[in-house]
Amino acid sequence: MNAERVEELKNKFAKLYGHSPKAIVKGPGRVDLMGSHTDYNDGFVLPVAVNHEVLAAGSLRDDDIISVYSANFNNGVEFSLKNIEYDKSHTWSNYVRGVVHFLQEEGIKLQGANIALHGNVPIGSGMSSSAAIEMAVGFLLQTLIGFEMSGPQLALIGQKAEKQVCRRKHGHNGPVYIPARKERHCIVPGLPHAGIRAPAAGYFIGQNRSLRYDEKARACGQRI
Repeated sequence: MNAERVEELKNKFAKLYGHSPKAIVKGPGRVDLMGSHTDYNDGFVLPVAVNHEVLAAGSLRDDDIISVYSANFNNGVEFSLKNIEYDKSHTWSNYVRGVVHFLQEEGIKLQGANIALHGNVPIGSGMSSSAAIEMAVGFLLQTLIGFEMSGPQLALIGQKAEKQVCRRKHGHNGPVYIPARKERHCIVPGLPHAGIRAPAAGYFIGQNRSLRYDEKARACGQRI
């Protein structure tokens, strides 16, 4: 994690909540070395985690309220663990709501938390900025509370949040491939939970395309 970004997030968290965060974690973005937009069309993909990421800082509360702030959108929301609803005004928060909802559906006993997020994954570029939020929030809650859940299980929570709460087109790529939280690692098709290290001398260049992710997903579906 970039030390300067971590310090900025710690300071912002302290201003928002009056104390330092108990934990800071990250959820990395990813690029596809092969097969972009094929995962939800029954195709193979070869993704690799990159050094663009979402940082999540947090601490637990004594009530059932999740208070989450996004530095990227410069606004925050609060919602109760007992009443999680889709937010039409702050759509970024639905990735957080979805993860919280499906963790509870899996029987995980959660409690309220203060959370601050900041990401440098380009939004809508196909680098899984939304999945980075989901994994950062899921891992943060796991770190703060200490519940048992494997990386692949946490990834499936993120995938459910993406599809059922945020209503986005997603296959097994995205959140399923990210939980290893290891930069410069990629996934072998057919072995979604086993990461292999990319060559040390390699560089990955991503293009911030004009066609947004959901538009590309719809275009792919129309051609199949």
